[in-house]
Amino acid sequence: MKTTIVTIMAVALMTACGGNKNEQENKPEEEAPTTEVTLTEKQMSAVGIALGQMDTRRLGHTIRANGRLSLDPQNRAEVSPLMGGVVRSITVNEGNRVGRGQTVAYVKNIDIIEIQKNYLTAYTETEAALVELQRQKLLSSQGAGVKKTLQQARTAYSLARAQMAGLSRQLQQLGISPRGVSHGRFVTRMPVKSPISGVVGKIKVNTGSYVDMQTSLMTVTDNRRMHCDLNIFERDIPSLRIGQNVDMRLTGNHNVRLSGRIYEINSAMDEATKSIVVHVSLPSAARERLMPDMFVTGIISTGDAEVKAMPDEAIVSKNGRKYIYLLVSRGKGNVVFRPVEVATGTNGLGYTAVTPVETLPPDSVFVKKGAFYISSIMDGESEE
Repeated sequence: MKTTIVTIMAVALMTACGGNKNEQENKPEEEAPTTEVTLTEKQMSAVGIALGQMDTRRLGHTIRANGRLSLDPQNRAEVSPLMGGVVRSITVNEGNRVGRGQTVAYVKNIDIIEIQKNYLTAYTETEAALVELQRQKLLSSQGAGVKKTLQQARTAYSLARAQMAGLSRQLQQLGISPRGVSHGRFVTRMPVKSPISGVVGKIKVNTGSYVDMQTSLMTVTDNRRMHCDLNIFERDIPSLRIGQNVDMRLTGNHNVRLSGRIYEINSAMDEATKSIVVHVSLPSAARERLMPDMFVTGIISTGDAEVKAMPDEAIVSKNGRKYIYLLVSRGKGNVVFRPVEVATGTNGLGYTAVTPVETLPPDSVFVKKGAFYISSIMDGESEE
């Protein structure tokens, strides 16, 4: 009985081995990976594939830092009245550009009537004191005057003039013309003027609102003087120098890229974060479309060189290697590409230094946008 069982198991084992051998012999050989891919012009347009030559970028040892766009205190203003009152009109809208000294609102306050009345009284008394002083001088020159009376006339005129000058200055600060008041033209509302030139930001009050000297009616910012503040940690401080190049992009919109230079390095360290603030200039053409407090990512070049680089989205990874796609031919509605292996180097702000492992013509054209789509097509063909 045991001999029969052993014989049956041996036959079953031989049959199984023979079956595996036949399956291996009948299995077709794997096809070599596809080395080229062809797209139509319509496909190129539909997925937004962009072509171009390699860029020349300055990349090297860098410091990556976060920060925000900022304005110095003298370039950001809160507009407030010099006296309390009721807002009678607002003459600007949010987003309007205003000049320094331009009227942006009117505030009504009956107390300014009293100031104007006092000024008119002082103006009249000054004129009267001047007439009396001139009369006493004339009498004195004719030997008919009294020296003490002349001195009293001089004193009275000086006091009246000082009183008038003080009230005149007060009216000018309130935006009221002393000349108009001297002719009896009183006003019941005072203009509120912008202290700087810039763009009106948030308007915080409405017509009819009561405001005082501590109330901010609106903000005005001069974005033409905007800069970027980057926070640099302690370990990177020794590498900083004034004049170093900085590449930046908005954290909320990576398509907006900026370039600038370090123009000032703060010497005070934040004890909580162990970092200092570095001030970076911005190109004047870009400031108008930016706003304060936008978050920024910056790359500070501390020792760089010009290298050939490609956008990060133009580089694909396969089996631990990096590739970009070379334009092979283009014509009759078809475009042919093939992958080229590259060695990658330093990167920053969306670009990576690349060196093809094979020699290519200097005018070679590559896929700079849409490489992932081409890679997906090639992977699909390889699987088929």
